[in-house]
Amino acid sequence: SSKTAIVTVQDVIAPTVLTQNITVDLDANGTSTITPEIIDNGSFDNCTIQSSVLDITSFDCANVGENTVTLTVTDVNGNVSSKTAIVTVQDVIAPTVLTQNITVDLDANGTSTITPEMIDNGSTDNCNFTTSLDILNFTCENVGENPVILTVTDASGNIATAKAIVKVQDITPANVVTQNIEVFLDTYGNASITQDQIDNGSTDACGITSLVLDNTSFSCDNLGENTVTLTATDINGNVSSATAIVTVTDNIAPIVETQNIQVALDANGNATITPEDVLVSNADDIETGKECNVTDAKFHAMYLSNYVKNYNNNYERSASKDASKSKKEKVDYSVRTDVAKRWGALYKFDSNGGKITKNLDGTANVAGTLVNKFNSKDKWIVTLNLKNASTWSEWRAKGKTYKGFWHTKKSYENWMYYELASGSKLTGAGNNSGTEVPIYHAPVSRKVGFQLGIKANLYDSDFGLSGWFYYKNRHGRWAQGDFNFDISNCDDLPIPEETVFTSDNCSIANTALDVTSFGCDDLGENTVNVSVTDQSGNTTTKAVTVTVLGDTPTVTIPDFKTVSGQKRNAVFLGYAETAHLCPTVSGGKGFTYEWKDEAGNLISTKAQPIVKPRVTTTYTVTVTNSNGCSAIDSIEICVIDTRSKNRRGNYNDKVLLHYNTRRGPKEFSVNKRAVKSFLRRGYTLGASNATCKTNEDVFEQPVKINTVTVFPNPSKGIFNVKLKNLEGSAHIKLFNMQGRLIQYRYIRNVRSQSRVTMGNYRLRDGVYAVKVITNGTTYTENIIIKK
Repeated sequence: SSKTAIVTVQDVIAPTVLTQNITVDLDANGTSTITPEIIDNGSFDNCTIQSSVLDITSFDCANVGENTVTLTVTDVNGNVSSKTAIVTVQDVIAPTVLTQNITVDLDANGTSTITPEMIDNGSTDNCNFTTSLDILNFTCENVGENPVILTVTDASGNIATAKAIVKVQDITPANVVTQNIEVFLDTYGNASITQDQIDNGSTDACGITSLVLDNTSFSCDNLGENTVTLTATDINGNVSSATAIVTVTDNIAPIVETQNIQVALDANGNATITPEDVLVSNADDIETGKECNVTDAKFHAMYLSNYVKNYNNNYERSASKDASKSKKEKVDYSVRTDVAKRWGALYKFDSNGGKITKNLDGTANVAGTLVNKFNSKDKWIVTLNLKNASTWSEWRAKGKTYKGFWHTKKSYENWMYYELASGSKLTGAGNNSGTEVPIYHAPVSRKVGFQLGIKANLYDSDFGLSGWFYYKNRHGRWAQGDFNFDISNCDDLPIPEETVFTSDNCSIANTALDVTSFGCDDLGENTVNVSVTDQSGNTTTKAVTVTVLGDTPTVTIPDFKTVSGQKRNAVFLGYAETAHLCPTVSGGKGFTYEWKDEAGNLISTKAQPIVKPRVTTTYTVTVTNSNGCSAIDSIEICVIDTRSKNRRGNYNDKVLLHYNTRRGPKEFSVNKRAVKSFLRRGYTLGASNATCKTNEDVFEQPVKINTVTVFPNPSKGIFNVKLKNLEGSAHIKLFNMQGRLIQYRYIRNVRSQSRVTMGNYRLRDGVYAVKVITNGTTYTENIIIKK
């Protein structure tokens, strides 16, 4: 029998899992996928394996390397077993490198740094990667194109590279640093600078190739502040600039050249000068000597007496070798041509003529070749040295004279006079070659000199030179010669090259003198300072001598006596009422005179006036010469009243005298004709108590009476004074209101001249007093002058 039973069959045996380690490569996307089968290495089960499962089937870059995976196998009965395996994930794909060229600028320090990212232009890799450059830093030396290599390395060490160009450029200009400077103009008014003077440490990271100034030269036109620009160019062509101030200064004072001058006072005693008179500013301000042509005078240029024979002993000198000691100086004025032809010699200049140089130092030189008029082979080269040029007044002051009295008339006053100087000689030429004959001044006393001027050669009316000399003739005897030249075509000598003119390196702003005016007190040498100032205020001052020409007059009024044996410097009313003033004057010429009384009234312009004071008066004379210089002297004239009065107190025609007795002085009156005889016997004019009559004796209290009439009144200047019922003489005086005597008239007999015309049209408007003094009484009337 059978019976069914349930046999439950169980499978409790889990599958046997067998795995294997594998290596997988990431794909281009950086991923990789595996299946169980790749890991399963023959897993089995007693039954049937239903499934095999891996816990990890996908890998990426993060899994590069060994990864443990678990393979789980489940049989059909649900038995499960698992086992691990190693999945090695690897990346074997190299990165793709993409680069780009770039341009970088150097910084102010001349450097620039780049990063790989700046070169990377999108490089890729299936995984992560890093980039690097072979060159990261650049300097001025790298300006231009620089190849660089970008290296891309992925996480697995796969490497790829690519090149790129890094263009390095310098666009930073130099840092220009300047400094302000001061420069000084030189003696030519110029100054120059260099860029080094303005540069104050300009820098550039890469280097400066050039520093250039826009202005390096300065002149007087640039005085003061000037803006200059310093431009720097670096080695890469970058340009930059900065400004600076150049202060141009002129500290050179003017050069001052002066000359001493002479000025003559004018007729008013004044002279003025300007700076231009003493400054030497150009060639026109320089006086130079002159050079003139010298030719023969009318008959000859040189005459040598006793040239071939001792024919005329008039010129024979002692045997002394000293040519300055002569015992015979007789001069023969009549040189006959026929005698000269036989015994003497006449010479003329050759075709070249001669030259005379007149120097400012008072010297002169004559040179030329002289040829015998009758023997062309007889030649002498003359060297004539002259010194001590003098005007006629200077020459005359030395006690010297001139020659040619019968020819010259007054010409000699305008000549210059010289003395023969050492070194004067005749040097032989032609047949005389090898001979030298010294010549010496004749006469030895030098009383007559070498005279230069119009008609000075005595034979012509031309400008010429003439003089005598001694020489030794061919027989060794002293003989005399003379020179007679015509002089013409005088030109100024050239100005020496070393001549200095008043100048400045820039310009002269002004000139000034500390003294510009001179008067009579300045006669002679005066030191004057002239100052020259340039436009910058630099000043040079130099002293010059200004000689003021003229004479200082002197005047003296000598004492006098109008009456012998009586008081000195006195006049005597009623007897000797006038005085003749005779001043002694010196110092110049062309004198003018002004005589004034003590009230300041002009009384005369004569040299020797006759005055008739009525009261004691001081007379002052001012003498002025042609230079306008004046001298003053005064004299007081005492007025003693010697008039006698009658019993009624009126003046009569007698003269009062007195003499001393034991009992005292005795006075009496005598007729004028008898006065001299009494004076010879010792009598004295005037009363015993007589003193010098003063103004107080005249200016008495006015007494108004009707016996004096003045008309017309008012007057335009001329009026009449009518005297009525008066007797004897009268003194009529016109005074201004200040008491100054303006006019005086004396009437000897009022009865015969009862009306007097007074005044003049030059009287100023105002009130004047007319005083009539007669018989000791004063009558006063006022006159009004109104024009």
